[in-house]
Formats: sequence, C-alpha cells, structure tokens
Amino acid sequence: MVGSRCSSEEIPLLSLNLNLIHRAEGQKLVSTKKHLVLITILLASTLGCGGSGNDHTLSGPLPNVVLVSIDTLRADYFSAEHMPLSFGWAERNGVLCTRAYANSTWTLPSHVTLLTGLLPREHGVEYRGSRVPPELPTIPAVLRELGYYSFAFTNSGYVSKHIGMAEHFDKWDQVNNEPSPLYFQTLLQPFERSKKVLARERSEPLFVLLHTYFVHEYYIDDSDFAGHDFVTLKEWNKYRIDKAHRFGKAHRQGDPESAVAVRDMYAAKVRQFDSYLYGYLCWLETTPLADNLSVILTSDHGEGLFEDRDGKTVYGHCGAPYPERVRIPLSFSGLEPGQRDDLISLRDLSGVIENLARHGELSLPELATIETEFLTAEREDAVKIRHSSIVSADGTWTLEQGPGSSLDDSRKVAPIDKVHLRQLKILGYLE
Repeated sequence: MVGSRCSSEEIPLLSLNLNLIHRAEGQKLVSTKKHLVLITILLASTLGCGGSGNDHTLSGPLPNVVLVSIDTLRADYFSAEHMPLSFGWAERNGVLCTRAYANSTWTLPSHVTLLTGLLPREHGVEYRGSRVPPELPTIPAVLRELGYYSFAFTNSGYVSKHIGMAEHFDKWDQVNNEPSPLYFQTLLQPFERSKKVLARERSEPLFVLLHTYFVHEYYIDDSDFAGHDFVTLKEWNKYRIDKAHRFGKAHRQGDPESAVAVRDMYAAKVRQFDSYLYGYLCWLETTPLADNLSVILTSDHGEGLFEDRDGKTVYGHCGAPYPERVRIPLSFSGLEPGQRDDLISLRDLSGVIENLARHGELSLPELATIETEFLTAEREDAVKIRHSSIVSADGTWTLEQGPGSSLDDSRKVAPIDKVHLRQLKILGYLE
C-alpha cells in the first residue's frame, strides 16, 4: 500500500457531539490491509481526469466499494488550505485528478447520472418532481450480478427512496433532515449508521452509497433554531431558501460584506466536515473490510460564491454551468502519489466501478470517449431547462441541441449561439 496510515495522534478532536472513533488510550489506528483505494470526487461537473498509463490493476478478491457523495463541495475547496486533513490523506495515499466535472449543476440529475452512467438527457430525470424509472441500469444492479450486496445511507431530499433512487439496492436507509438544534448531527448520520454495516465481517462483497448535505447547508448555524419553532418541514425549507436568497439580494444592492460572509460560512462548514471525514477515513482503516476496500468520495456539483464571470454573478448552484458549479475534486488512493490532468465526469464513474469489480482494474477514460452535458436553466419560471451537449470528435468540439427530457435519435447538430459560445469560453473549450 502506497502512502501512510492514520495514527491516533493525527485524529482531530471534533466539535460535533458524535462518537466518531472508539479507541483505547495510546492505541494506534494502523491497518494491516493489503490495499485501500480511495477515490475522492468532491462536487460537481462533467469532464474528467486521466493521463498516460490509464490502467491500474488491483489484486485479491472482489473489492468492497464505498461511494461517498458530499453534496455541494467545490473542487477548489478540496485543498490543503480548506480541507488539510482529508486532502493531505488523499495526497499522501494516491492520485489527485485536477480536471473532474459533474454532468449537472444540481443534485437530482447529477446523482442519477452517477448511479447509471447516463447523461441527464438520456435518463430523463431532470426536473423537480421527476422520478427515477425502475428500468434504468444502475451500479447496484450490475454489481448484484457479480455477487455484491448493496446498501445506501442518505440524507433524503433529492437522494431518496420516494423518487425511485432505492431501486436495485438491497437496503436503503435515509435520514430525514428535521429542523432541530441537532440538525448537523443528523446530516452526518448516514456515516454513523454505515458503521454497523462496515464494522462486521461479511462473506459477500459490499457496495455502499453514502450521501450528506452537510456542506450544502453552509449558511445555516445554531442561531437559526433559536426562537424559531418550525412545525413542518415545508416551513423549515422556506426559511432556509429565504435566508440564502437574502445574501443574494444584499449583494445585488451593493453590500460588499455579503460575499465575504457567504465565503466565510462556506469555508467554515467545509473545514468542519474535513475533521469529520478524516476521522471516518481513519476509522475505515480499522474495519474488517480494510484489506480489500475501495472508497469513492464524490459530490454532485459545486457552488457559486459571488464570483464575477463575464459580467454575471455566480451564486449558488443550478443554472448555467460555470466552473464553480461544475468542477469537482477527485482522488484515488492506493496508487503511487501523483497528479492526473485529463478529463473525467461523474458519468464515467459507473463504468470505472464496474471495471474495478469485474477485473480488479482501475481504468480512466480516454479523452476521445468523453461526452459532456451541460444544463442551462432559464430562471424566469424556475423549471424551464434547456439542454445542450458537447461531443468530442478527434479533439474538435461541436454543439448539439439536446432533445429535452425525451430521447430522440433524430436531433440535428445546431450552430453555436452566443449564449453557448460564451459558456464554452468560460469552461475553457474555446479561446
């Protein structure tokens, strides 16, 4: 195994009131595992990483796979500055990819793409109120044929059973995010509940999905529960959304402190999660699965924090695919430490996981095979979404007009209009 292990001295004391790691005084959290591969993908965009020498072979039985989705974590915040513990762990233990992207700018379509390997226009789950068709191929369905048992532990919302995401999982466990002073502990419960599964010996290999909104809720703090009595979840969601919008309104009215406040809140929540995540990674090294474990940390999209892009202010997610909204971190542990600069997207990961399970090989896609989809939301009615895709052909990028939420093989190549031309320049495809 390349890199270093966690020790008890390295594990931080967390401000969250959770029993994260149980250990005797002086006990070293050092694993004897043969290999631990960590694939860390933190937040959203549609391209990817790779480079020369794309294949890495793993030995031994079918690996256990833990896929972690950290909702709303930007690529540039997975760094030594903002996540020193987890980033340092990943940097010491494997490969960091610098050009990873998500295929949507919001949670629902991005997670369906992650689980199916289909672009949003292909799977059709693109709008609020959409349901996941049960016939869609998914990672757990493919892995079940290989003898895997699949669990999911989520924070509900757009990653929940009631919209069809539980299809093909053997067990789905979701935590509803009820408003209370224990709100942020609730957002970490998927990790805590997963420990009961991952801590025991099992005969069959496991695929586990973990999802949390912890970073997504960066603008919420304990003061939001003081003096408020949220009777229904609807009331709580309205309060959350109104609070986020107040920062945007203040910025539009010329308040320079609103952007500073938002960035400070985001950075603080990311660092708090870094402490928890690092503790969880160290705990994984003590489990029976550690001898043959691949952990995938990912997210669905990034977040605009009042950046100025071509005269537009980028705040929040959804909407146009600016880099702040679509770029995600990605790292693979268990390999010689290094950096990869090719393109990869969330769409590619289902194939990467399947290949890892079937052949014990960790393969990244070649640039020529990458197809990238962007969602451009027209916000007048909040749900009108225009689709376009960019297809690589021998290094030449062309724009296709997408068919909306239906599949239509008769779509024609359209000229690049000014709006999409601007977006392509923002994303770095055109000079």
